[in-house]
Amino acid sequence: MAFRASAPSVDSPLEVLVDRNAVTSGAAASGEPWQYFDLGHDWCTYCFFEQRQRRMAYAWCDFYTPKDSSEGHPFEAKENLQRMLASIPLTDDKRTAVVDGQAAVDALLERLVDVPTPAGPTPRDLRLAASAHHVAHRGGSVRAKGVDVDKSLSMLLMIFA
Repeated sequence: MAFRASAPSVDSPLEVLVDRNAVTSGAAASGEPWQYFDLGHDWCTYCFFEQRQRRMAYAWCDFYTPKDSSEGHPFEAKENLQRMLASIPLTDDKRTAVVDGQAAVDALLERLVDVPTPAGPTPRDLRLAASAHHVAHRGGSVRAKGVDVDKSLSMLLMIFA
């Protein structure tokens, strides 16, 4: 894993806290966590986090620590923590989208147009449903043929996060 002071690269930077006391005392060598990847509301202590296919924390994972917990709060108050940025490699599609900009994003979206979203409908289905004249607005949510289009579009956007 490459650590750097700034992240002017194509890879996605992720803040990681390094517990220098755990490293220098030998606790890290005996299996104690020493790297804490900042995932927003959670910490991940998995040493090879950047190599995982799915880079998110799961509550049932042994490497998961919620920041707002009895374990997470004291950790953030520790002295001798070093904040760094870890370079997290992007997939080829995501790297191309970053480098080539909107044209690459459009090409990626076009390749995924018939891939079902987690809710079931494909982006093409959602686009057709949203533009169809029989789409009605109910309670602020767009619905077509029993599909919550707003929710499905939100789930589709999560794929690219």
